[in-house]
Amino acid sequence: MTAPGTIAVLGAGPVGRTLAAGWAGAGYHVVLGSRAPGSDRIRAVVAELGVTASAAEHAEAARYADIAVIAVPGDQVPALIGELGDALADRVTIDTTNILTPGAPILHHADALRAAGARVYRAFNLVGVEQMDRPLFGSIRADMCYAGPIPLTGSGCTNSSRRWVSARSGWAMTPPRSR
Repeated sequence: MTAPGTIAVLGAGPVGRTLAAGWAGAGYHVVLGSRAPGSDRIRAVVAELGVTASAAEHAEAARYADIAVIAVPGDQVPALIGELGDALADRVTIDTTNILTPGAPILHHADALRAAGARVYRAFNLVGVEQMDRPLFGSIRADMCYAGPIPLTGSGCTNSSRRWVSARSGWAMTPPRSR
């Protein structure tokens, strides 16, 4: 892995761009994962993100980063997992997606990502991109709940991992409450 603070955002749609902009704006190196990292569209997004951003193919971006964020449309995740191979092995991976297919037996990809070796957390999938961009409701700052096998501050995830995730300007990452 590289120096702490590198986040791979796999997907350059509205969710991926919004999260990447927040992390890049907070000074983190963002590698935007794309099927076409050299395309004019991706080059324009990287230029907009600034000097702390770059682009690479999905698997290269995931291998390069400390944290991978899955931000492609939900129906594209199975193909993405196949494309990534072992790039997610033992990597903190944040699944922002939802399966929106009517009648789907589950609404997430956590099990498939875990089978690929990722340490999976679910976050940024409960609000729209508008709230991701400006996480305020009136004057109240929004919390973003996350779910995963252990708190981001527990063993296997360092405090810096939680800081990287919450670096999105204005978000406070809220772990599930124990009962």
